[in-house]
Amino acid sequence: MILYNTNEVKADEAPSSVRDLVDPRWKGRAGLPNPLFGTTTTQVAALVALWGEPATRTFLDGIKANGVKLVTSNGEAKDLVASGELAWAFTDTDDASEALEQRKPVAVVYPDQTGIGTLVMPNAAALVKGAPHPDAAKSSSTICCRGRSRRGSRRAPPRRCRSIRTYRCRRM
Repeated sequence: MILYNTNEVKADEAPSSVRDLVDPRWKGRAGLPNPLFGTTTTQVAALVALWGEPATRTFLDGIKANGVKLVTSNGEAKDLVASGELAWAFTDTDDASEALEQRKPVAVVYPDQTGIGTLVMPNAAALVKGAPHPDAAKSSSTICCRGRSRRGSRRAPPRRCRSIRTYRCRRM
């Protein structure tokens, strides 16, 4: 998803596509988590599947030429946008939710809704019958399903996911 700083970018001018990374108006003002790790790897792989390798390589070269800042993580992307060091960046839902919860001057765009489509990476958890620590597994899945992060802060899932989250987190 795209996280943008509302002090730097007006809502009607906010980026709305992965292609905005190569738009000259954002030269040196956009960020992207390192595509060699994490969810950005999945996003690049999806672009290769959609556009093919030559077109994706051209796109990645365009990102470099446009001065997009490669950052170490989605969390760093969130922090740089929230501070205004970057006008906008791609990040994960949980990091964007954290910035919104902390009332940072940010807003969210689900990119490419009218174009190539927004990349969605669903997650699931399961208890394995006969596993050696079922109580610990139940406790862990309960924490995840209630929207608690590794750091213990409360994060509300996006509204679209509430029914999915509830379904996946039914009583065990």
